[in-house]
Amino acid sequence: MITEIKSTHNPNRLEIRWALSNVCNFKCAYCFPGSNEGDQRFPTNLELLVENFNHMFDYYKKNLNKRFFDLKILGGEPTLWKDIEKFISKIKENHNIYISIITNGSRTLRWWKKNGYLFDN
Repeated sequence: MITEIKSTHNPNRLEIRWALSNVCNFKCAYCFPGSNEGDQRFPTNLELLVENFNHMFDYYKKNLNKRFFDLKILGGEPTLWKDIEKFISKIKENHNIYISIITNGSRTLRWWKKNGYLFDN
């Protein structure tokens, strides 16, 4: 009989999963339908996007006492987004964020050497 269920996660941590787009450079059979159609393009207004994410993080800090954010970026192939480096750099300036990415790993070794530092996982 279960008498108690406890979470092992830090109560001040919030995990956010963001499906950036469905633009992908592959059409893998194992991907779910709609995940690589390319009809949901990458964001184009970087400043507005950063402003919205900052607003969200600030809200959770103020109203729910969240202090650590685990942002998981997925959807299509997120490394194809030309602004990913700028976006991550800007949101890390003001918040304690752990960045994870779900990728097909298709970028070149040169790209990963240049940008790998952006991701914590």
